[in-house]
Amino acid sequence: MEDRARYAAPNVPYLGHHPPPSAPTLGWVEASAATPCPRCGARTGCSVEETGGFVRCRVIRSDHPLVGGGWLHAVPATGAATGRGPPRSGD
Repeated sequence: MEDRARYAAPNVPYLGHHPPPSAPTLGWVEASAATPCPRCGARTGCSVEETGGFVRCRVIRSDHPLVGGGWLHAVPATGAATGRGPPRSGD
């Protein structure tokens, strides 16, 4: 009861001290030869969020830089864009 007297306002039920719920963290699957980056096609360095909604691309820039490096891209619902333009002649 000492905590209630110290922290609770009058006429407010005491619920004890509970930290705020933490935000869920995203799980990332690293790009590989079997599952390359859907933005740039890289087989290493990039990753896809485990539900497939976002890409962390280390090659193609976006308006959303990430602290650990790379840029965040949303994956279009109709499929992943490659982020590459049309092939150049001689490619």
